[in-house]
Amino acid sequence: MRAIQKIVRNGNSAQITIPRPLLFEMGLRPGDLIELTHDGSGCATIRPWINREYANTHSPGVINEPPPPMKP
Repeated sequence: MRAIQKIVRNGNSAQITIPRPLLFEMGLRPGDLIELTHDGSGCATIRPWINREYANTHSPGVINEPPPPMKP
């Protein structure tokens, strides 16, 4: 499935909507947490995100990458 969606403002944030057929095709439901990643190629990946620590709470938001290991 392919969809063109408009980015809209929601307060100080921006948001897009996922069309219902695509949402269900991906096995997602409203209220599910997702992981959104971008590798610099111009494409983003959306996938279900499951972490028992946050299972019944709010989204943890942006997850910073771990710092590179220090050289001895």
